[in-house]
Amino acid sequence: MKEFARNIGIMAMMAVVAASCSKGTDLYEGPKPAPEPQPNQTSVGVEPQPIANTFDFSTINKVQVSIDYSASGVGSVYFQIYDQNPYAGAASEDAAAQLKDELLPLFGGFTDTNGRFSKELELPAYATHLYITTGNMFVGCQLMEADVQAGRATASMPSKARTRAASTNYALADGKKGYNVPENLWKQWVNGQFVEIGAAEWATPLGRFDLHTGRPNYIISGNDLAEAESKGLVFTADEMKGLFEAVGNAVSVDTRCPDYLRVNYDLELARESELAITLVGSFTGWNNSLGYYIYEGEAPKSLADVQVIMLFPNTQDGCWYKTDGNGKISVPRDDVEYHGAIALNRGDAVQLYYYPNHKKGSFSPAGATKLFPAGTKIGFVLKNNGWGCQGTDYAVRKNGNVFHNWWASSTKGLSYTADGDAADKTKLGDAPRTCKFQYKDFVVLGFEDYGDDENFSDLAFAIRPAEAFQPLPQLESKETTQQMGVYGFEDLWPAKGDYDMNDVLVDYKYIKTQEKFDNESDDAYKTKSETLSFTTYQNYAALHSGLAVRINFAGTPENVVVSKGKNGQFETIPTVIQDGNIYVLTEDINVEIGTEYRVTATYSTGITRQSEVEPFIFRWNTDMVQRLEVHLPFKAPSSLVDPVYFHTDNDLSDPDQGIYYVREGNYPYAFFLAGGNIDWFRDTLLNFDYERKPIETIYPKFLDWSVSGGTVNTDWYRTK
Repeated sequence: MKEFARNIGIMAMMAVVAASCSKGTDLYEGPKPAPEPQPNQTSVGVEPQPIANTFDFSTINKVQVSIDYSASGVGSVYFQIYDQNPYAGAASEDAAAQLKDELLPLFGGFTDTNGRFSKELELPAYATHLYITTGNMFVGCQLMEADVQAGRATASMPSKARTRAASTNYALADGKKGYNVPENLWKQWVNGQFVEIGAAEWATPLGRFDLHTGRPNYIISGNDLAEAESKGLVFTADEMKGLFEAVGNAVSVDTRCPDYLRVNYDLELARESELAITLVGSFTGWNNSLGYYIYEGEAPKSLADVQVIMLFPNTQDGCWYKTDGNGKISVPRDDVEYHGAIALNRGDAVQLYYYPNHKKGSFSPAGATKLFPAGTKIGFVLKNNGWGCQGTDYAVRKNGNVFHNWWASSTKGLSYTADGDAADKTKLGDAPRTCKFQYKDFVVLGFEDYGDDENFSDLAFAIRPAEAFQPLPQLESKETTQQMGVYGFEDLWPAKGDYDMNDVLVDYKYIKTQEKFDNESDDAYKTKSETLSFTTYQNYAALHSGLAVRINFAGTPENVVVSKGKNGQFETIPTVIQDGNIYVLTEDINVEIGTEYRVTATYSTGITRQSEVEPFIFRWNTDMVQRLEVHLPFKAPSSLVDPVYFHTDNDLSDPDQGIYYVREGNYPYAFFLAGGNIDWFRDTLLNFDYERKPIETIYPKFLDWSVSGGTVNTDWYRTK
């Protein structure tokens, strides 16, 4: 790029020299003063007056997006929108498709309480086919797609019911009953026979169960259910809907479970209390068995040290669906028969009993009571695929010639794998295979039965009352990081520059936290805080520009903090505000290239839309009172701008008409590449080989897009 330069410091009063110099030094020379404005090169009467391009060079398309999960009946659903399939593919047949770590959504949010969403969103103009995802285990529709047509995009999950009732049908049991099922729970199947692993046989003092499906006869019902309801131990239908919403949005099938929910300690009674456990839902094709054990003081060191008490011989609720590894359902759940053994309905509850003689070797149901003493600790263990007939593949999981024998425990160090394959696949080490958290007046435990995806959504159940236990993590706000796009600036305004559009690049991300503010409105979930993130890059720029951002907040923030950092480490910096809504991020981008600047606003009552932002670059005049600014086409400058530069050199601004930063021809002084990720441009705009080369030499589709006013080649910047 050829640049104008003039002396600084004590030489400021000397004549200005226009220097035509290539970018060839990386030495910091202090803030560069502005070039002297030059009259427009076209003279009246000699040549026609230049005409400003009226194209705003926008890469944004406003789309009315409508999404409908109402058929799931599980309340508000968290979803994300992408411009490509975000699932990694090649998932195992039993695992949910997982989101690609490196891919950020264009938007993330919640539906209303009926599972519907309809709003106008600003999306990249190239995004003509949308991928809508949810990791909510209760929805049963992980991926939907929608075309953008005439400014609208609509996606709706199938209306088919997403629940199935427990069954006692013996027809699909391979001709066998599960009379020997308990053996599967404490022995491993090796070379055609069971071998004891040291754990005691699971006790069944709570009652009996159907020998085919595993459905217990001690599910709370009838008069017992009415009594449990009066004590607040079980959940009403409306409360179950709230459970589905809370659990489904906290623990996603397509994402690794948050670390703060993966606590190492078991449930501990803070006071004497009755307890009931309720199935929230199962998200697995496996017929797992669930038991609990009781201890005081230090945690046991091995499953062999505890006496497991049977809770649910078969936790299968029949609502799992298989995906093809790319998020799409490849096997309809009507075709998944679980060997005919569907044992539970979501909402089924069992009363827990405390057994004074609960230790292994001396276990006895004598003296059993519904009241658990204060200080009692309760652990849970899931025997993967524990329910089935001896010797069948679904009794003890068999892949090829390897029988998988896994026990997943809530206690650190007690999860057990009896074959090398599982030990190699799990990433959890000796950590508990459960997440645990408190929400309102109940405690939730989510199980990871295998460890391959770490989503902890294979089984979820809730226990009441929550206040009976020592404190557990509370659900935090839902955080979403959206990839908004990349800003590019030519810093020689009002001169034309070299059109390489890489003097300053700014990667913009929008980070929001959302939480539920009420239960009734369409916007029950609102944004509690929003962080506007700007990371600076450049190919090469000898001029030293500052970076500022104009923010029109969507509400009245109770607090605004400006910070900067690298690699996730941030420090608060002084907040410099100009014109009431312009935040100065740095006076010199060159000094700290690669720095991320953040403006974080919090709202006491929440907001329902995103704040509007417009970054721009600036350079001060010698007097440090007025400055040059480079904005997007048609955007107004700040009050600090020096108006003498407008309509000089190649600039055709008309301040009297409110028109700024326009010029003749097919190039802007700045643009916003919506949806762009800075990684897209490392081999192009950030590649020094392309320095001083017009942008169309890198992106051949650019000029056709520009000439058409943005109607063709809307994806021009996605590939070279």
